[in-house]
Amino acid sequence: MGKQCAHAVLTNGNIDVLLCCRIRRLTPRECWRLQSFDDYLFDRARAARVSDTQLYKQAGNAVTVNIVYEIGKRLAEMEKEEGGKNEV
Repeated sequence: MGKQCAHAVLTNGNIDVLLCCRIRRLTPRECWRLQSFDDYLFDRARAARVSDTQLYKQAGNAVTVNIVYEIGKRLAEMEKEEGGKNEV
């Protein structure tokens, strides 16, 4: 068997997956998982009868905690460096 390939592509503003030369749109659950949400949170939104369109929007408007953490860390490092330069 050959290796399976999966590549993310952006088509018409949607994130799709290219799997063995066929494009497959990510499900709302997969989008929520990419944003590090637990499945129980997705299940709650689904149980509240939130539409797929809104679930996609919610995932797209989310900010991934890991990314925010790294940005904050780097800003703190930059602030330390700047603090040292301003001292005489």
